Amino acid sequence: MSEFSTPVRTRVKRARSPVSIPPSPFLKKLGYGTGVGVYKLERSPQANKVRSPWAIKKLLKQSANNAELKKRLYDEAEVLGKLNHPNIVGFRGFIKSHKNESCLAMEKCNVSLGDMIEERREHGLSAFPAMNLMRVAKDIAEALHYLHTEVLLLHCDVKSFNVLINGNFDVCKLCDFGVTLPLTPSGEVDYLRTGEDVDYLGTRLWSPPEVFKYPCIITTKADLYSYGLTLWEMLALQPPCLDILDESDTSLEEIDEESLVGKRPDLPDIDFDASYKYALEIFHCCTEFDYHERPSALDLTISIPEMIKEMDSIVN
Repeated sequence: MSEFSTPVRTRVKRARSPVSIPPSPFLKKLGYGTGVGVYKLERSPQANKVRSPWAIKKLLKQSANNAELKKRLYDEAEVLGKLNHPNIVGFRGFIKSHKNESCLAMEKCNVSLGDMIEERREHGLSAFPAMNLMRVAKDIAEALHYLHTEVLLLHCDVKSFNVLINGNFDVCKLCDFGVTLPLTPSGEVDYLRTGEDVDYLGTRLWSPPEVFKYPCIITTKADLYSYGLTLWEMLALQPPCLDILDESDTSLEEIDEESLVGKRPDLPDIDFDASYKYALEIFHCCTEFDYHERPSALDLTISIPEMIKEMDSIVN
């Protein structure tokens, strides 16, 4: 799993007010990432009212003394605490465990899209229904539009494991803001705030070709490329370029970048029916090699609802 993990960036952020939570053995593990675990915290009723559970992200035991990962958790809390959108996971606090460990408390959603993809593949099923793809496409486009235009933030790590699903794709939310970059109003990285030597630290398999160039080109269209590959994951039920890794029997670090970037992954050998027309169009336009040719998140927020409306009219 290491090749699918997000790299680490060092940054110093301040801690928040401490609030005690139970030790890990009393929390149900929901998932894990680069040096962190995510746990479910059941909160006791208050004033005879049931309180919704939280998702708690904290460093794994073996990473407890890793200064870089601690700073990344601070960074994520700093960013998430400023965001407020129905398609972005809710911030609940930056708190302390019984051992004085820093923990990021968030809204708990049902499941990650990545887990759903893995489960679907393990059950021998094929691509998700087209309407499920369109619901993910719509909600995550809304989240990206908010980030790119209102908050001026590049997510940098859009992928299935950073998309959370509630219900039967009723609401989809973007999560994991540990490697974000500030943007200018024109949609480019704000080098005045980051410095000229800033790195794009998204997970390599989902990273767009232009970030591997010199000089590196980092714009909002990087998120759109990763977004397109996330939709591809729902079609192929695997991470992008996994077939290259399997065939070569090597790790991601040993693969030549030229064999990974700039090549749109092939669609699975499936006869997609007419209901997939728009999902396939979105995938193709978002994964164009030339980033100028990719749509903006705003473009998608305008077009996708109309596409869904047309799909509903055909079904009904």
